[in-house]
Amino acid sequence: PMVRTTDSGRGNMWERAMDLWLQEPIFGIGPLHYAEIINSMPYFAHPHNFYIQFLTEWGLIAFLALIGLMIIAARMVIKNYNRIPRKSANKLIYIAFVWSISAALLHASLSGVMHTPMSQVWFILIGAWLLGYLRYKEPEDTKYALGFYGSRIVFIILLCAVLFVSINEIAGISNGYMEYMNKYPGSSFFSRFWEQGLFE
Repeated sequence: PMVRTTDSGRGNMWERAMDLWLQEPIFGIGPLHYAEIINSMPYFAHPHNFYIQFLTEWGLIAFLALIGLMIIAARMVIKNYNRIPRKSANKLIYIAFVWSISAALLHASLSGVMHTPMSQVWFILIGAWLLGYLRYKEPEDTKYALGFYGSRIVFIILLCAVLFVSINEIAGISNGYMEYMNKYPGSSFFSRFWEQGLFE
């Protein structure tokens, strides 16, 4: 088997990511802005560490929210595991899916697995399967409580805010493609999942 004796450049990538984060520690440098052209030379598309990249691009507030969600999810998984009957075949399936997600989260700390579409799709499918175990019937007296609608209202407001902020970027995507091709003629244009981007 192949054994690596170096970090394959990960140390430099992580150091650069942290330097960028220190420039904008609260709100980050922006999604996918780690991958950019520096001095007319493309840099790595991602630092081979999902968590460092998330902190760098989204900032401390979003990173703490991410960690909080992961802790809540872990507690829900453990709590729900104890509800499954001991001899149920679903218990083994549940264990297998939990371990697969745990392996993916660990792998994401050393690679770009979270950037590939196939990995993202499988992560969503497995996560959705686990969430299916968390369904429960709400009592009738709390069904119409403020919290029931409040979370949905907050979600809609945040979704509208994201769309409002990003609408100009979405509309100008094609211009960015043309600018890249004009500045670097003869180069192939690949998806941002694997290739460096261009930010002025």
